[in-house]
Amino acid sequence: ETAGLVREQEPIHVMVGLFADDITKPENEIRVVTHDPTHPKAGADGWVVAPSQITNVTVWRDERLLNSDERDPETGEHVHRYDATTTVELVFFADVAAYETKVYCLAYGNPKAEKAALETDLKTTKGEGMSETVENANFSYFLSKNSGSVETITLRGEGDPVTLEHKLETNGAVHWNPDMYSPPTPWVHISDWETPVFDQVSGPLMHRTRRYAPLPHMDFVNASVSYEFYAGKPYVIMSSFMEVNKDTFVQALRNGEIVFNHAVLNEFVWEDPLGKVESLAIESSRKHPIHALEIPADTPWMAFIGRDKKVGFANIALTYDNGNRFGQPPSEAQPYFYVQNGPWIYWARTNVYPLGGTNFTRMMPVRAGSFYHEENAWVAFRFASGSDPFAEVKT
Repeated sequence: ETAGLVREQEPIHVMVGLFADDITKPENEIRVVTHDPTHPKAGADGWVVAPSQITNVTVWRDERLLNSDERDPETGEHVHRYDATTTVELVFFADVAAYETKVYCLAYGNPKAEKAALETDLKTTKGEGMSETVENANFSYFLSKNSGSVETITLRGEGDPVTLEHKLETNGAVHWNPDMYSPPTPWVHISDWETPVFDQVSGPLMHRTRRYAPLPHMDFVNASVSYEFYAGKPYVIMSSFMEVNKDTFVQALRNGEIVFNHAVLNEFVWEDPLGKVESLAIESSRKHPIHALEIPADTPWMAFIGRDKKVGFANIALTYDNGNRFGQPPSEAQPYFYVQNGPWIYWARTNVYPLGGTNFTRMMPVRAGSFYHEENAWVAFRFASGSDPFAEVKT
């Protein structure tokens, strides 16, 4: 642990390659264990079984290569070069003190083992189309039936439930981007998807959804979005990726957009480059189409809040990366986040955005091979007690 934080049930993702002949039923056999006699769940021998969930199993058994007769040129002896391999991807929950190093072992090889019973607060309920409700003790997220984008967020836990939503226009989603506006094609967003490729991995520790498709009306722009929900955790991990596959001109290319109505949230707070928490009263700020505020594209965290209900929704930046797979410079024009105050409130990251300037009639180029990737943690939260209401977001 390198950040000086106590990690309790911290999700850890790993991929391991095992000799295929040594494991029969990965879902039943695998246990993740650590030796920690001080842990409250330690057995008499000091070993602790960490909660774990297998997310994928792949078996490689290419008989042509496995049975190839390769000989050492000097000795003539057979060269053993390959073994059948079972690759297991899994997530487990680790408990590690601040700056502590702890070794976790993956145990397997007992074909008679039964699948470990594991009950958590993570629950998924399927709805119409692609819609589903994902919830734990901290939140309930509803995903829309056509695009799978986040449509409503309900903050649970202590106190009365509080619902955050948009539902004022078009698809009414909370999460809209990536998007592109390249006239004469209409402005299109991933929240406009109707039939994207959709799959998911679901279990007691993690529920992950993934959607992938070209942007609507733009078969040369591919995009993907994934959400990861965890048992017992207040945050959701969102990852998006967009790649432009031919030279084009745009008035807008953005990601990171979150949209709400005015019902609950009426203030914007963020951490500036010096680590100070700044604030903007949205209701008295400049009105759409003028930006209410512009801040750096790599702002560590930002949130819409409502002080009367003492709740908020935060975006914590984990990864932000623009590039080009052909080695060209990134097609970006001074990216930044902006806040908008109209019939709704929203923030979005501009990557190429002449439409947001005073000379909004310009069209700017995006080179083929340009890609835009982000990973953020979303946290619907209640104000912390004490002098710092945003303590949960900061840690």
